[in-house]
Amino acid sequence: IDNNGHKLVSYIHFDVQYVNAFWNGYYMTYGDGNATYSPLTTIDICAHEITHGLTSKTCNLDYQNESGAINEGFSDIFGTMVEFFAVPSSANWTIGEDIGVAFRSLANPNAYGLPDTYFGNHWAPLSASPNQQNDYGGVHTNCGVLMYWFYLVSEGGSGTNDNGDSYSVTGIGKTKASDIAFRLQTIYLINTSDFSDARTYAIQSAVDLYGACTPEVETVTNAMYAVGIGPAYVPNVVSDFVSDYTTFCQAPATVNFTNSSINASTYIWDFGDGNTSTQANPTHTYTAYGDYTVELIADGGSCGKDTLVESFLISVQPTNPCTYLLGVTTNSTETACTGILFDSGGGNGDYQNNTNYTVTIQPTGASSVDITFNSFDFEAGYDYVYIYDGPTTSSPQITGSPFDGTTLPNNGNPITSSSGAITIRQYTDQGLTRPGFELEWGANFSTGTMTPNFYANSINTCTGIIEFSDSTSHCPYSWYWDFGDGNTSIYPNPTHNYTANGLYTVKLVVSNSSGTDSIIKTNYINVNMPPAPTATNNDRCGNGSVVLTASGNGTLQWFDQIIGGNILDTGSTFTTPNLSSTTYYYVQSVDYGSSSYGGETYNSSNGANFSSPSTHYLFFDVSSPILLKTVEVTASGAGNRTIELQDNFGNTLQSHTINIPDGTSRINLNFDIDPGVNYRLVGPSSPNLFRNNSNCNYPYNIANLVNITKSSATSNPTGYYYYFYDWEIAEVCKSPRDTAIATINSYPTADFSTIINNYNVQFNDLSANTISWNWDFGDGNSSILQNPSHTYATSGTYFVSLTCTNACGSTQHLDTLHIMNIGINDIIETKVNIYPNP
Repeated sequence: IDNNGHKLVSYIHFDVQYVNAFWNGYYMTYGDGNATYSPLTTIDICAHEITHGLTSKTCNLDYQNESGAINEGFSDIFGTMVEFFAVPSSANWTIGEDIGVAFRSLANPNAYGLPDTYFGNHWAPLSASPNQQNDYGGVHTNCGVLMYWFYLVSEGGSGTNDNGDSYSVTGIGKTKASDIAFRLQTIYLINTSDFSDARTYAIQSAVDLYGACTPEVETVTNAMYAVGIGPAYVPNVVSDFVSDYTTFCQAPATVNFTNSSINASTYIWDFGDGNTSTQANPTHTYTAYGDYTVELIADGGSCGKDTLVESFLISVQPTNPCTYLLGVTTNSTETACTGILFDSGGGNGDYQNNTNYTVTIQPTGASSVDITFNSFDFEAGYDYVYIYDGPTTSSPQITGSPFDGTTLPNNGNPITSSSGAITIRQYTDQGLTRPGFELEWGANFSTGTMTPNFYANSINTCTGIIEFSDSTSHCPYSWYWDFGDGNTSIYPNPTHNYTANGLYTVKLVVSNSSGTDSIIKTNYINVNMPPAPTATNNDRCGNGSVVLTASGNGTLQWFDQIIGGNILDTGSTFTTPNLSSTTYYYVQSVDYGSSSYGGETYNSSNGANFSSPSTHYLFFDVSSPILLKTVEVTASGAGNRTIELQDNFGNTLQSHTINIPDGTSRINLNFDIDPGVNYRLVGPSSPNLFRNNSNCNYPYNIANLVNITKSSATSNPTGYYYYFYDWEIAEVCKSPRDTAIATINSYPTADFSTIINNYNVQFNDLSANTISWNWDFGDGNSSILQNPSHTYATSGTYFVSLTCTNACGSTQHLDTLHIMNIGINDIIETKVNIYPNP
């Protein structure tokens, strides 16, 4: 529009409501006969299906599309603002009047059949009526909520919403409202955001722009309250947070904390294990067993502070049930006596589209298994949980299976299998996703006695690190391990570090309600580590870095802990960071064994180039420390590609960006990997790398060190093999660690005090970091005592010095003494008058 209000160029706004990774692109046709082709990023499935005369559950619309309603609301918000800023003389708060008749209003959504309250009057329900079939889950109806929120932020207003809540909002004007809405949409919201997210980040946007506890934040918050989303504004800081998981059966345990504090801009977290953070939403890993109290101090500056303390929130104990994600961290069969099972999305996330995951729960020796659902939310009619009474999906289903909707299976009561196994299957289609489920299981035993047993991940080790696992039947509740080297443990599945070579006999004592029993495996563990390197200590005077050295065979690695810890450097020398106090470091020798190869081999007839923007990976387990040296890939086109090693929670452990040539080539990764399960070797999105589509033969075992178990393909994890062929690995042998001490020696500081009694003076040393003292009393006499006494011959003024010395040098302190033989007589019983009085 030019400055006279004449339209120069017009654009059409297209709603993009849905993502589907299976289409390559789409054509957009225009009324003037032109058309453009766009490679697929996002696409509106309903528009595609309607255009092609298709029908599916997506367009039958048995779901609520809050993100789409928010998107449509922003369209009307910014369109209206263009009117107000370009042609204010004719601008208003309605939509469509310039092309005929108005059909929506930001100031009064109800007048056009739109809701002004979240789930209030006119809200498009979850199961849409026939005349709403093409509204994509309430997109063009429920947008009224966001539109009215924006109007209230701009202009203000008061009244009572459909929830019966009285509100009064003071407007802050269109400019500020537009700035907040623009920041909300462009910085914070994503394509799956809902109205709750919109409230959280609208407030945060106001805080970003205008500060906490400002009138702008008050208006944004109260406007959300007016449309039925969240509580009214409170003029103070409220500290609040949640965590994705709170209970773990083993360490390390990683917790993601989500901050939901109000009116705060800075944060201090205390995780209860001596570690802290100032991030808004930190992720923290607990490395030791224990019960941890978490504290969050939320600081809003002029708004004040608030502290939330959650006592013993995080429990990492071997007696806790272990937590599993179906198809992500589960094995095909889980034999633990107890456990907590989530859908594939975990405790705080939705499950994924196109999944078909199965796990069998079969505790060793159990006569039956109880499962109890604590939560359940699956899309009704399309996504299901199947429960089979037995060890396979061929077993009969329990009554009521499959389950969907939001009703707890068996109304939340325990479901008991008829045998010692029960199988859970998650099936989802390509449409909507929901929060999923959480269930707990426990084993039942009717007859038989406990049979103690255990196994180790390796009985021949060149690292000294062994993972022991209890496999005793009938669920013991206490354990006592004797590792044969004088060390013990009371955990069910401990990891032990042997520090000397030799053969070790291991004993396990277990107890349950039936009694106590034990098992001994003689000369079970054979430790044959490389010899430890020899480290040399070093020191310096004052703060700064220290150069440490070591000699030994193989590659020398420097650590900050004697067991575990972080690799700080490699090589025979290590320069520490700047230190202010004496610090201990540790060095070990690492020898790499000969290479072994394994995994799928490239065969052009079994797959094709994969170019989708999706990210995919292979899952694998590691039984002993390895170096993943190289893999073979086949690329369609040369270019940089980032390859990541992730843990079973998706946290990136190591990453390399590699220029991969066109065609088949071997690329260097050199990932050092410790023992663990469900590691991920992750390729980039839009990789243009070859993928197997068939003839996969999982698991792929490589030298009994690595087991490649499945792919990330949700619908068929064993039917695809992603990118990384013919792995080259080498076992890593690690020596015990030697200690290197970086000593920080402080410079001396000289100081003293005196007690004077006529001609006699007592000198008291107040110096620090001193190993020798040299006094000069100023009368030609001296002393090397620490606290000397000296008698002066005559009255006078004397200049006294103390020189303090240590290995770093000397410092001196000077003082002046006045020695006078003058007594002071007490005035006793003498009357004194002071004038004037008053």
